[in-house]
Amino acid sequence: MKGEKRYIFFLVITFIGIIFLSVNPSFTGSSIKEASSINEIIINDALAGTIIMENLNLEFSDDGLVKGEIYVTGDIEDWIYVEESFEALPGEEYNFPVVIKIPKNTVNGNYEAKLMVMVVEQGGISLLDDQVIHYVDITLKVNNKEIEDTNINSFEVFDSEENDLIYYKLNVANEGNREIKEIATIKVYDDLEIVYEEETEVDLLAYENEDIIGSFDLKLEEGKYNVDLEFGDETKGEEFNVVRENSIKKEGKIEEINSDENHVEVYFRNTGKSVIEVYLHTKIDSKGSITGVFEVLPGEVHVFEKYYELSNEKSEFDLELEIMSESFVIDEVSEKVYKQNAISLEVNFYIIFGLILTLLFTSHYVLKRRKK
Repeated sequence: MKGEKRYIFFLVITFIGIIFLSVNPSFTGSSIKEASSINEIIINDALAGTIIMENLNLEFSDDGLVKGEIYVTGDIEDWIYVEESFEALPGEEYNFPVVIKIPKNTVNGNYEAKLMVMVVEQGGISLLDDQVIHYVDITLKVNNKEIEDTNINSFEVFDSEENDLIYYKLNVANEGNREIKEIATIKVYDDLEIVYEEETEVDLLAYENEDIIGSFDLKLEEGKYNVDLEFGDETKGEEFNVVRENSIKKEGKIEEINSDENHVEVYFRNTGKSVIEVYLHTKIDSKGSITGVFEVLPGEVHVFEKYYELSNEKSEFDLELEIMSESFVIDEVSEKVYKQNAISLEVNFYIIFGLILTLLFTSHYVLKRRKK
């Protein structure tokens, strides 16, 4: 009977431990969303002496900000250049540029390398930092075949209010295997004629695609307008609306904060339907300061960065953060910051809960044995 009770007791403790570990992201570690991330980069037609630009697409499924590093291994690791360190929000798809410089004297054939994605910090306390969570195989096939092609991947013009700038975003691609210079032409039409035209020279490496964000300063009246983008042999059309002043709702959300005793990073997403101009208002114990003004496109995230100095009068401070557009508060949060020599009172709830349960079960077991 005593052996059975002891067995049941340890089963209960084990069950509690499993639940605790499974619900705490600090212990389960980071992971990659395979459906929206790539596992390999294959370049079938590469020319010796050229520079290739590819994108590494990754999306993380963590509960908070991820800090990581990317390393290259393999026979051609000296040809490959990639952003070594990064910060990423969960649920956001990131495109990391991968540059491959092929030496001029490279003989035809297949060449291979591998990218390793490592998470070095995943927000809060974690037992699983410095873990490799993803591998990407790179296969490069060098031959003498020359390819020339371009493409418009996307083009969008955003609605604006009267007397405001009109913003656009486009993505164009060089689908050939040599560097090119190409002209992107944008034409704006009303019902009768062209009201605006601009040309931009775009330099693209082999296989590179590039996001271009711009604006035109047009004093357009309220109404609907058409736009054409010409790039290479392709033309893509769009339309946008100019509406009366103060009729577009400005919306946004602070998605993540990364702070310490002298620095804060604020990740802000524009959740509205138009471009907004915003700035960060920071207050430390009621002492305020502001950043510069930034334009944030719909759906995009802007990272505000602010440095400050904490006084030596105390060890705990109130940090208040407001994202503002003109005099309007779009979103706001507040939290505590501590000097490095201070002990934070914020302790993991799951750890406390687990310790209390363990203490109760242990006390109950010891008391029952003493009564017998």
